[in-house]
Amino acid sequence: MDLSHFFDHHKKKINKTYFIHLICVAKADGHLDEKEVEVLHRIGRRFGFTDAEIDVMFNAQKTEPYIPAYELRERFDEVYDVILMILADDIVEESELKVAKKFAVASGFTDSEIEILIPLLIDGVQQDQDDDILFKNFIKRKKTL
Repeated sequence: MDLSHFFDHHKKKINKTYFIHLICVAKADGHLDEKEVEVLHRIGRRFGFTDAEIDVMFNAQKTEPYIPAYELRERFDEVYDVILMILADDIVEESELKVAKKFAVASGFTDSEIEILIPLLIDGVQQDQDDDILFKNFIKRKKTL
């Protein structure tokens, strides 16, 4: 058996688990609206899932614990995806912010980093800023802690 096949399969499993958790974030306000579904499909395709696979995952139950990425940039991107979901319907509810903060904590960010990260991402996504620029801004602000 080719070892790269094992790693590809493992990475897809991690992506699937993360994606199901992202669906749970989208459902935090009690429903999935059309814009949230659209964003989820875009993110899911980025992970290599087909639209049919994504639709099946909408009904999946969260069964495995979230395993955060190791690299800071990947963890940042995962929280970025959460913020995209929260802002998909242009309404930021308190329950969604709580979920985003819990997700950031689970991703290994400290409370002081989260105080920078969440507002930075919300403002950046609302202003349609590039995620690379947002990451660089986060690193700069993080250095001041």
